[in-house]
Amino acid sequence: MIESLFIEPNELKLYPNPTQFILNITISQRAGLVSYLDAKGLVVQSQEIEAGITAINVSSLTVGVYFIQNAGTIWKFIKQ
Repeated sequence: MIESLFIEPNELKLYPNPTQFILNITISQRAGLVSYLDAKGLVVQSQEIEAGITAINVSSLTVGVYFIQNAGTIWKFIKQ
């Protein structure tokens, strides 16, 4: 199945989710600073995200639930 990559302005998509190695972040506009939080809410990584697709290497993270925070919005992803 092919998933459409069309997204609304400022909408962020994460895939594949769950993931083991690479998490792709797709956003239509520059997101600026994005923080990756563990289940306790502690920041484990931060980086600037531009418009389009950004591949994030999550292989060094331990297995569990993580969150991506940007501009007051939070998305969940699972590291297998």
